[in-house]
Amino acid sequence: MKNTKRIIDAAYLILLGASIGGILTLGIVMTSTIFHSEDYIGPLLTHYQEGLIMSGGFDKFSYFLSFMFFVIISYEMYSYKILQRDRIVMIASFVSLCTIGLFVGVYTPAILEMQKLGTQATHSPEFESLHLGSELDFKILVVSLLVLMGRRLFVLLGKKG
Repeated sequence: MKNTKRIIDAAYLILLGASIGGILTLGIVMTSTIFHSEDYIGPLLTHYQEGLIMSGGFDKFSYFLSFMFFVIISYEMYSYKILQRDRIVMIASFVSLCTIGLFVGVYTPAILEMQKLGTQATHSPEFESLHLGSELDFKILVVSLLVLMGRRLFVLLGKKG
């Protein structure tokens, strides 16, 4: 049983790391590459078309984040039950769950809907506000996941404090 718990703990930390890596890859590498596509292929795509490509990537990643929502809630509830409790872990997991919920349930669907309305909708103040909110949510998510992963690792190693 102890080996099974170690494997589950390791898998959880790996999944948290993969989530962090996915967010950083999308937020840093993909956005800077796609929104500067003219550097690679010339001026073939409009900013709107680049945004469509970007949102496709974020939409696909939201499936993984949905999966992570259930992984985090399941793992942390079980850890709480077996007395692996830590206030920082609880706060970080709560923030992670909230930001995942906002990104998957609010921001991504709303941005996709506005993009379906065409280029005019994506130049509106509403879209700009929505997009800024999603960027902030993504940044808070990556920080909360980093804290969750780091603190969970300390708890698992028995180094409280």
